Amino acid sequence: MLSIFEAGYSFVDVFWVSQMNSESFFAIGVAVPLVTLIGNFGKSLGVGTNSLISREIGEGKIDSTYNSILHGIIACFVVGCIIILSTAFLPNILILMGATSSVDLSMQYLTPIFLCPFVFLFYNLFVSTLQAEGNSRTTTIILIFTNILNLILDPVFIFVFNWGVMGVSCATILSSLVTTIYLLY
Repeated sequence: MLSIFEAGYSFVDVFWVSQMNSESFFAIGVAVPLVTLIGNFGKSLGVGTNSLISREIGEGKIDSTYNSILHGIIACFVVGCIIILSTAFLPNILILMGATSSVDLSMQYLTPIFLCPFVFLFYNLFVSTLQAEGNSRTTTIILIFTNILNLILDPVFIFVFNWGVMGVSCATILSSLVTTIYLLY
């Protein structure tokens, strides 16, 4: 069920971009796997962190759980820095993926996301933490809210601000940032 809501970002982004032109539609289609990869790094770090937390709680070492969370956050920072540095290689990666004619549009979409990976890493780390605690209701509500916010912001950034493909990624970043701040709280 949660995967449906997580895939909602891609569906919403592709829907609004398809209203622009076919070249933008293709550019987003090529770029979505790379965005998904960033989110999956966050999920993986969340699962690993939660595995440590579960063991520590089971052993009665409640104070050690804070250390595990801190290590998860540090790991997110390290992975985020690597993603930011990999922005320099994005054009080559896109060409290898077959986006030769739409590299510029794909870069317009991916550059803001690759420069703000911490939003997605921490979002997925914290959602995974809530899921590991058995709090799937809150994570589902958060995912629905984030998708609705993204659905509202996409046309505003694309058509009102006239940001085109870059507006789609900015809307995605902002909607995830809002919920990441909430999760951090």
